[in-house]
Amino acid sequence: MTIHGVDKRAFRDTRKFRPELHGVRGLAIFLVVAFHIIGNGTVSGGIDVFLAITGFLALPSLMRRTGDGWKLGLAARFSGLIRRLLIPLLPLLLAVGIAGTYLIPLSEQPQLFTELRASILFYENWELVNSQLTYEAAGPETSPLQHLWSTSIQGQFHLVMTFLVMLVAFIAIKARKSKKTSLIVVLTLITIASFAWAVVDTSISQASAYFSTASRAWQLTLPGILGLIVADLKLSPTVRAIMSWMGVGLIVSCGFVLDGARLFPGPAALWPILGICLVLAAGETKTRWGADRLLVTWPFQKVGDISYSLYLWHWPILIFTLQATGMERVDFGTGTLVFIVSIIAGAIGKWAFEDRLANWSFAFPYPRRAFASGLAITLVSVIAASGALTASTTRLDSAIDGSVAKIVKLEHAWRRLDGRNDDGFQVAPFPG
Repeated sequence: MTIHGVDKRAFRDTRKFRPELHGVRGLAIFLVVAFHIIGNGTVSGGIDVFLAITGFLALPSLMRRTGDGWKLGLAARFSGLIRRLLIPLLPLLLAVGIAGTYLIPLSEQPQLFTELRASILFYENWELVNSQLTYEAAGPETSPLQHLWSTSIQGQFHLVMTFLVMLVAFIAIKARKSKKTSLIVVLTLITIASFAWAVVDTSISQASAYFSTASRAWQLTLPGILGLIVADLKLSPTVRAIMSWMGVGLIVSCGFVLDGARLFPGPAALWPILGICLVLAAGETKTRWGADRLLVTWPFQKVGDISYSLYLWHWPILIFTLQATGMERVDFGTGTLVFIVSIIAGAIGKWAFEDRLANWSFAFPYPRRAFASGLAITLVSVIAASGALTASTTRLDSAIDGSVAKIVKLEHAWRRLDGRNDDGFQVAPFPG
């Protein structure tokens, strides 16, 4: 049946590339940057959207790569992750390390370089937990690497799920069961366990739960289940269009309705996760009024193009601006400038690091060579970060020793003026 030339029959969306998904990336990163600049600690839910998209794309992709068997090309898999996630990250870490040496107080530099090393190895979220650092609004004392907690969770997710999918596929083949069904069952159990733990952990220690991989896993596995079944969903254009706008509404309203910095990753985090799942399930609506028609437009697509680099660069730019100016919060003019500079940095990062450096044929000509190059780059980066950490710790210790020596000298001088010797006994101030 068609109305006004539009087919109203239910259909399955089996496309491999989904431009509306790319557009929702653009929407999410815009919300993240805007809320970081003007939200005063309120989170937008955009990070949760990014986590969900990672699960939605990664798990079906891993299952497809197993083909008729259970093995994955690990060299190709991990070299691809290094090029996509690590290579664009390293220039940012180098810039933060250099800027931090001049802008961050010496007393805080060892923590900075500790986090820098953790970011290279994608465990910044656990470093924040171990250092008892909580999620904070942007301020001159906030870590310029705090935002990389989510990147670390994504890196850990990719690593663990690669081997989990292989294991599930192996067992399913041996048991003569469907690999896809088996993976859905396992992911469902993980989702339930992770969500339950998120509820408990948030009630016990929300500050650490916010950064916890265990408490956040459900935000990736639930959309991952959707990714495995989305092509089987048969929905009418009208239903898809309504779902798409409901999803966009939940995503956009999240930061205005919920205090995610105090509530996530507990049940309240279902708000943005259900929002993105509705958008992803709706897919292409084939209507004139679906939200996908908006998400595929030029602004959302272009911002989606630079979403990763924009995410990497905007937070340090904001934090260092506050430290350089001494401001506690940016005003409208400074915030606008930070936003513009962040967009420029994101565009440059996309062009120079994601599209070119990560695809440098000399270093990454084929999977095995690319994997070896990636490991070598990672090792050198970790050594450099460890060296910077040692140097900053040494400088801090020297400064402390120097300060203590000055205090001792001042104390001795005061005692002499007060007529006391170094043991504290009263002496004649002048020879008698």
